[in-house]
Amino acid sequence: MTKFDDKPTLSLAKAVQIKAKRPKGPRKIKAGTLRDPKRDRHDGNKSGRGRPSGRDTGSHKPIRLERVANLPANRMAAYEVAALVILHDHYLDKALAENDRLQKLYASDRQFVRLLVTSLLRHHRQLADLLDDYVQRTPPADAMLILMMGAAQLLILKTPTHAALSTSVDLMRAAGFEHMTGMTNAVLRKVSSLKVDFHAPEGLAKNIAPQILSAWHKAYGKARVDAFLPQLFSTPKIDLTFADADKAKQMAEKMDGHYIAPLSVRAPLGGTITDWPGFEDGEWWVQDIAAAMPANLLGDVAQKRVIDMCAAPGGKTAQLIAGGAKVTALEIDPKRANRLSENLKRLKQSCIIEVTDALDYTPDGKYDAVLLDAPCSATGTIRKRPDVMRKDISDDLALLPDMQKQMARRALSWLHRDGILIYATCSLQAEEGEDVIASLTTGPRAVARLVPITEEEAGPFANALRDDGTLRLLPDSYLAPQMNDKSDDKADDITASNHGNDGFFIARLQQI
Repeated sequence: MTKFDDKPTLSLAKAVQIKAKRPKGPRKIKAGTLRDPKRDRHDGNKSGRGRPSGRDTGSHKPIRLERVANLPANRMAAYEVAALVILHDHYLDKALAENDRLQKLYASDRQFVRLLVTSLLRHHRQLADLLDDYVQRTPPADAMLILMMGAAQLLILKTPTHAALSTSVDLMRAAGFEHMTGMTNAVLRKVSSLKVDFHAPEGLAKNIAPQILSAWHKAYGKARVDAFLPQLFSTPKIDLTFADADKAKQMAEKMDGHYIAPLSVRAPLGGTITDWPGFEDGEWWVQDIAAAMPANLLGDVAQKRVIDMCAAPGGKTAQLIAGGAKVTALEIDPKRANRLSENLKRLKQSCIIEVTDALDYTPDGKYDAVLLDAPCSATGTIRKRPDVMRKDISDDLALLPDMQKQMARRALSWLHRDGILIYATCSLQAEEGEDVIASLTTGPRAVARLVPITEEEAGPFANALRDDGTLRLLPDSYLAPQMNDKSDDKADDITASNHGNDGFFIARLQQI
């Protein structure tokens, strides 16, 4: 196995930075990316880019852990998942889904693994900076990751000191770093006595790729970004969407959850989602309250012909079907199309599913509406996918906006003259939202006009309406008490953890 050089010349913080490989084509952005060795070599400067080695890291493979007595399987699984994401640029969801050891654990242990790995991802730079003060010689990246796991358990998850120390030492031993077990114990003992505020905006900002952060500062201002950063780093509650408002209210009561919109419930439950009440009966599906907005903005879709242009995993498709629409769902990826089909089967719903590239698709006549939740950089989903905050999204932003414009123009051509296009991206980048809409609605190549969203339609997101009638949902746009006052839900004290939403941009368009 190729290891990174054990040199003291670079800081621990610099050692954890990553660079992502250029995608092979704009239609494979959703797939996992691999490291680009040529772009991942340290160039000898102090910029902190790359790894602490001049070697080609393309051959670096995950360490195979040796079984160590008393080392819990959940720590081994956490290390394996974290290593794939942090050291090998895999997507978090894919790394979790494909870890065999994780699948054999009890639900509580699986939940611990996800919490530990997401904590590492959310606070990776803060943890690395902190450990820099206690590590004299930068260890290999795999060993460094184990130290960061130990620090995260001690300072973020508040794991008992003995458990965090002993499992970290055993992980070092299992990974082949027997000679570093004494150092690990000593460093983490010192770390265990620290009092660290991981939630101050200036600290949180360190964890976000500079390119992403600077774009947010430009678009929203530093003060506004500082205001939503704590929400972006919080562990989100799970939102459920129902086909029936009465059922949503009943289930909110049954789950002791919060009825946050006419068809949405914010669930406080833990454990395995498939064990939650109503899952087997297909009464609901998981969908963030922000992600439910695009379909809501089509209004009454009963008996209307609607295309869901990038459909999987199917939350918006299910909304449209529940509203009585005649839906054609487009999905380019056969595996995701199968997942969409399985999800609809559980919900006892059906529609036409076309496995096709939307840019090559020709519909059978004109449609009343198209819902385009376009492929994007996904920076609005960082609450749930903290791996995104570490990405270099330069390639995404070089490729995706052009594709988004092409898809929107094509969707408009499928509509009746008075048909509606909902354009949405789960991105906080203006290039994938405001700039795309400007290209469609202004200038000599304008093909559409905005149909402004009203305050009533925006509901709990009325505060996110822009002057032109589009919605720019920032991570803290949903404020639970505001919506609670407007609903029939019981009056509770709703804590800060009940606030927040995925970031989205949404616009409603018609042809001109």
